[in-house]
Amino acid sequence: MEKLETVVPFKSPSPAAPIPKPKSTSMLSPAESKELSYVLHSKSSQVLPSGLWKGYFVDNRALRGKSAGSKWLIDVNMTFQSRDQFTARGSDEVGSFTFKNGKITGSKVQFIKDYGKHQVVYEGQVLGAQMMGRWWLRTNRNTKGDWALWPAG
Repeated sequence: MEKLETVVPFKSPSPAAPIPKPKSTSMLSPAESKELSYVLHSKSSQVLPSGLWKGYFVDNRALRGKSAGSKWLIDVNMTFQSRDQFTARGSDEVGSFTFKNGKITGSKVQFIKDYGKHQVVYEGQVLGAQMMGRWWLRTNRNTKGDWALWPAG
């Protein structure tokens, strides 16, 4: 698996760049403060929140008017039955989908994104309140890319 830093929805500073000072929490919106608090206080052993999640996947093919390497946004309603099992329904620019066989083992996550006409295998890691990793088409492992998901609220 490639370095996870390449799929994180935010960038970390390069080693040569000065480390920026974090925004004062008084400068954050209430939603930003809530999200920051959740991410900072997340423990890998806690149950992840059911509800609306957002994220993206990167496809290295040029499709539907998008250039190769474009991010495709994902909106999904996740349901965690326990710390280690989940399902979901959602949509993206490809279409509507469900997540099947969602499993978390330690910090590893895997699920099948089922569009009905085709399926996509997702594997990766849970880091705090975020999931990220690699995907590939079930029928063609050479069609693949990166992905990330995190709670929207």
